[in-house]
Amino acid sequence: MASGQVHVVPSELGHWMVLDGHRRPHSMHPTQTDAERAALEYAAQCKASDVVLHDRYKRVHQVRHEHRRPPRRSVLPTAAPSYHALRISRDASVEWCEHALKRRGSAPAAILALLGGRTRVELTAEEAADAIEWATRVQGWNDDGPPPLIVHAPRGDPSGPCQPLARAA
Repeated sequence: MASGQVHVVPSELGHWMVLDGHRRPHSMHPTQTDAERAALEYAAQCKASDVVLHDRYKRVHQVRHEHRRPPRRSVLPTAAPSYHALRISRDASVEWCEHALKRRGSAPAAILALLGGRTRVELTAEEAADAIEWATRVQGWNDDGPPPLIVHAPRGDPSGPCQPLARAA
């Protein structure tokens, strides 16, 4: 699936964001170099035509990259995974990401990993519920729209493949 361009842009808080072809946040990074590296990897995954860097001086640069095939797996997993996976949604608002960075001092480890540039974090159901609970208190979370975070539950889990987890009472 070709998605046009991937953009690397500075944030107002001094971090660097990778935006997809529709200018939605994909990941956040502490340095420009880390963001460029992540953008190149993401561009190769989604077969984007270009990676564009917007520097702090409002200049635009094209970053070179090659489309590379991922290595083939030689071993197939024998059992279904028992963990949940947490990701930042493609529909996450820049507002939510910026406010989450401001509140990172109280963030669960899984959220810190995502804000630090990871695209996916594996965790237990309880850790996922804690992360979602924290994220709902961050400005920019919209209960009526798509959530900024997505939890992928393991196969066979009754909560479904992409459901926000509710905290057990």
